[in-house]
Amino acid sequence: MNLDHLHAATEPSQTLTEEETRRFPTFTIVSHPIPSRIGDVYQLQSKDMALSRIAPDFMNPDSYLLSPLADPFLSRAPIQFDFGTGRQLVIHPNGKGQAVLNGETLTEPRAVFLKELERGVHLVLANRIVLWLHHGPLLTRQVVHHGLVGHSEAVRKLRKEISLVADLSCPVLLRGGSGTGKELVATAIHEAGNRRGPFVSVNMGAIPASLAASELFGAVKGAYTGSQQNQLGYFRSAQDGTLFLDEIGETSPEIQVMLLRALETREIAPVGAQKNIAFDTRFLAATDANLESKMEVDAFKAPLFHRLAGYEIKLPPLAKRLEDLGRLFLHFAQPILEELQELARITPKDPYITPWIPTKLMVQLLECPWPGNVRQLRNSVQQLLVANRGRPYLTATATLTESLSDPTAVVKQAEEQTPKPVLEAPKKRTKPSQLSHDEVREALRTARWDIQAGADRLGISRGALYLLMKKIPGLHKASELEADIILVALRECGGDLQIAADQLCVSASALRRRCKRIWPDGTPPV
Repeated sequence: MNLDHLHAATEPSQTLTEEETRRFPTFTIVSHPIPSRIGDVYQLQSKDMALSRIAPDFMNPDSYLLSPLADPFLSRAPIQFDFGTGRQLVIHPNGKGQAVLNGETLTEPRAVFLKELERGVHLVLANRIVLWLHHGPLLTRQVVHHGLVGHSEAVRKLRKEISLVADLSCPVLLRGGSGTGKELVATAIHEAGNRRGPFVSVNMGAIPASLAASELFGAVKGAYTGSQQNQLGYFRSAQDGTLFLDEIGETSPEIQVMLLRALETREIAPVGAQKNIAFDTRFLAATDANLESKMEVDAFKAPLFHRLAGYEIKLPPLAKRLEDLGRLFLHFAQPILEELQELARITPKDPYITPWIPTKLMVQLLECPWPGNVRQLRNSVQQLLVANRGRPYLTATATLTESLSDPTAVVKQAEEQTPKPVLEAPKKRTKPSQLSHDEVREALRTARWDIQAGADRLGISRGALYLLMKKIPGLHKASELEADIILVALRECGGDLQIAADQLCVSASALRRRCKRIWPDGTPPV
């Protein structure tokens, strides 16, 4: 076959590696007029394939049922796919103008090279079906899903790792960006394990150093003023179970010392107790922080890291598992549709129905970089469904379209509506030891006491700034403020939280979080 006329540059010929020979072009349905077909897969294990309304059979990875695309608007005249070289997938359109690859309507043969397949490309058929073309290993059946949605290579690997460590006692460190599902994986490890005790989750970044001992290890009755009963603490609450230390990278240095001692001795000392108490708890920890960088500036203790990282699991970002996007969309849509009493949207019987998820919208979703990962997708689904309540198909709102094309747009818009101090461009990285107390205090004041903004201004990490603050009189975290100090400041400022925050040298948002933690309704009795 002469391919000189291909509408693509020629990729250099190379010998396939052994790993590449075990990977196949994979076609995943991410959008279909009949939503139950979303997630079905076809893997090209031969040299060629003819794609049409009636062939080939796509497989449901859960039930292993087979069926063709079967859309009446898709031509019976096939689109040919040739993978003869193993280096490029050549698409021969059927002349009907029904195939659109990454926004390009195919009118002549087009080669998709192996590197493109590794990244993934989207193929729209008849403006009704969207396929995600990628390169992946042979699909094998996974009986246990551990509560994870999807069948991407990344998720299948994650399921295997959960099964590997679930019945062990070694600590596991979960690492991944915000919104990747670290607590979901931690819960799955606990539930798949053999510990009969409870799963207890604690946000380590929200524990003030002054209360850490009692919150973590408990306290005996009368140990401090107002203590009317024994307090178990997180460690003993998770006895014979699992303690999940979320946001471990945000743990203050004082609390790190407490954790390290408890992990080393397997004993804790409740506040006011006469002797130590042994505990039997499995530890899981999670972070989106670069702990190695924190250890370089002594913002995170290396011995604690090694205690917690008995086994590391890295969670994939959504952008690396886009073949799961369609199924995740339906997973998040179902409970919302139930509440809206519109569940019929995802259970249509008419094959001629207008797709509820238009192909244009699905392409927008596939092209979004998803910095907020699965959590951002969940929020986008909710925004879409509520905005389109009562409508036969989904249409992206202007706000959502802007946020999908520029994920920072919504944040920028909110920031424009709130007056902010004018900040200089972040400085280049510098050594914390080179900064004077006055420089640190001025940077924080200019940043309205926002820790991250202040750290950026100084050119140091957030953890390094926390360490410097401990050495400077008058600087502290909002989580360290006691109730009486907050009340005095608020009364002096007439109840104005922003002015009180400035007076206390903390950000308004951090002070608001502290108030919610101290007072059940978040409202101080000023």
